[in-house]
Amino acid sequence: MEQACVFLNYERSWLQFNHRVLHEATRPELPVLERVRFISIVCSNLDEFFQKRVGGLKRQHMAGVTTLSVDGMTPDEQLAMIRGEVLAMMDTYRRVMFDELTPLLEEKGIRIVPFRELNDAQKLEAGRFFEQKIYPVVTPLAVDEGHPFPFISNKSRSLAIKLRDPKTREVLFARIKIPTNRPRWIELGGESGTGPDPKDGSIVLVSIDDLIRQNIDRFFPGMEVVAAHLFRVTRNADLERNEEELRERRFSEIVRLEIDAESPADMRSFLMRELEVRERDVYDMRGPIGLADVSQIANLPGFDHLRHKPWIPAVHPALRSAASPEDSVDLFAAIRKGFLAHHPYHSFESSTQRFVEKAASDPDVLAIKQTLYRTSSDSQVMHALIRAAESGKQVAVLVELKARFDEQ
Repeated sequence: MEQACVFLNYERSWLQFNHRVLHEATRPELPVLERVRFISIVCSNLDEFFQKRVGGLKRQHMAGVTTLSVDGMTPDEQLAMIRGEVLAMMDTYRRVMFDELTPLLEEKGIRIVPFRELNDAQKLEAGRFFEQKIYPVVTPLAVDEGHPFPFISNKSRSLAIKLRDPKTREVLFARIKIPTNRPRWIELGGESGTGPDPKDGSIVLVSIDDLIRQNIDRFFPGMEVVAAHLFRVTRNADLERNEEELRERRFSEIVRLEIDAESPADMRSFLMRELEVRERDVYDMRGPIGLADVSQIANLPGFDHLRHKPWIPAVHPALRSAASPEDSVDLFAAIRKGFLAHHPYHSFESSTQRFVEKAASDPDVLAIKQTLYRTSSDSQVMHALIRAAESGKQVAVLVELKARFDEQ
């Protein structure tokens, strides 16, 4: 009798973790904008998963690697398993977002409205936004014998456009990149069309994708627009971590093509051929593509009542002065008294950050050695470590370079 495998597949385990994140978006007891935020996290996680994990497996497949994973799967078998898991996850998160959360948002005064359903005042306001903020920054690119297929950057949304010359009947392809320096959803008001409605605090959101599609003729005067559909690519980021590879990451091969399910068959085939992707790399989407951007909705100002109350970190009891809880005691003295444990609900600023800052300025400290898993672009801890090094202390810091694309 064959012995059952005692190992869990790494990729399936990660996907199950993301299913657990997705479960949070299904919980009716959570504030609606917190549930929307979990949808954003799920989709952002999937983007990273495809860039890193799927990218790595595809490199193994292309290199002919036949080594089995610990649970006995080849790279090709893992890719097939991943597709099935992701398709199920997509069905769930899109159902939750569009069938559950979107109606709930509307009940709470946040309406996501197609352009055709806007009232006259809102259409006027949306039109002004298009003229002033979108039209000047959009550059349509045609594809023909003299113009090769344009480069499609990682995680960017684009409109694939099928054109016809009314005189020659020649069919052409063009591409418009949705600008990333503009909000995904344009905020309009109720009846006024200019910001939140003062009567009920409601707000209307119209997609920038929809707004561009409604004005598509502006970019191709004299041409007949036959079809215009969204697509989005994800590129492999499983590369060696050196400066050259980081620069080249944005040009790496495509590991996923998300495409409007209503795209014509010839447009779909054209994109697959030009982007060099196989059928198993294509994911058909009905409705908006790239839902990591719903974080914009989760962060909408004026709707704090639809989110968790912000957590105020607590100062560790061992670091509070008996005379005044707001005054911090000497940190080194507190540590000398015994074991000191920092918990997630404790203030990082008054404990860990202050510990490093104190060590950086203390003349009795000769060396600082530590590990940083992640850091921000303007970290106070990093500033303290720099000051320590500049003052002559020995500073040795191991920085984790695999942490969510923080390498640069």
